[in-house]
Amino acid sequence: MKTRSLDSLARLSRWELDERRRDIAELYRIRNELADAADTLQRMLTDERQHAEAGGTHTEFAAFAGRIRDQQAAVDAQIVEFDKRIMEKQAEIATAFQELKRFEIIEERQIRAEREEADRREQAVLDEVGLNSHRRERR
Repeated sequence: MKTRSLDSLARLSRWELDERRRDIAELYRIRNELADAADTLQRMLTDERQHAEAGGTHTEFAAFAGRIRDQQAAVDAQIVEFDKRIMEKQAEIATAFQELKRFEIIEERQIRAEREEADRREQAVLDEVGLNSHRRERR
């Protein structure tokens, strides 16, 4: 492959890696919001339990606690789902990073080979100039 096409592939790979990183950042943001919601539900449950114990309204609290526990279960299920999606996205990021590195390594090798070839050609020209100069001196 030519350096230009490798550069394009590396740039595309870099863009895809960045896109996956943005995606995982969004997943983490949503997961953190869900964790905050779970904490809020737990605080609500604790606060209402204290109010119920102080006021003696245990029957109303039982219904409230049931709804909160249902909501907590739903939020916990969503958190588990987002954790799975985050793990999948991390695997995608690792794969995308490996692909990017592969392109960068190939590109570096190709640039090095082109530089070595240019150096060899330059040395051949210098050798020819030296030989011609040496031949002229011998005449």
